[in-house]
Amino acid sequence: MKRLFLSICIFFVPLTCWSETYFVTGTVQSVEPVYTNSNLIVPERRCRNIKVPVYGQVASNSGASGADVLGGMVVGALIGKALTNDNNAAGVGAVMGGVVAAEQNKQMKTKIVGYNTQQRCEIVQVVQQQNAVQNYRVIYSWNGLTGSSLTNRYYELGSKIQIKVGLSLD
Repeated sequence: MKRLFLSICIFFVPLTCWSETYFVTGTVQSVEPVYTNSNLIVPERRCRNIKVPVYGQVASNSGASGADVLGGMVVGALIGKALTNDNNAAGVGAVMGGVVAAEQNKQMKTKIVGYNTQQRCEIVQVVQQQNAVQNYRVIYSWNGLTGSSLTNRYYELGSKIQIKVGLSLD
């Protein structure tokens, strides 16, 4: 049992010695923004002019014919004479019968009499593309070596930064 434990320790202990990590101070050589495109949905108000009909009451053009008026006058005269047995009343009845016959054929209809211009607006969703900084590519140097990393933080040129350096046996 001791030999098994000793052989496991001999096998795994050197692995930790073959890899080391250090933190050193490097200098920022350049900073480049890395952009990404994103879509934004923005509400937009759009208006347009439209023509709206205006409705009104209009008398129809179909008036009474001469035969209609004459027929109304005859009927009015007969009724006036029959009710009063007077010739004057027959004349008044004839006039009234003609007027009634002429008015019966007049009809009021609802029709479009004109147009008004009105503005109609609506809200529509518009997709706009936006170019935004996703992160920064920082190029740095240390001890004659140059490296680069992506980071969310912006660094000034020439500033000192912490760099993680790893050494390992390949």
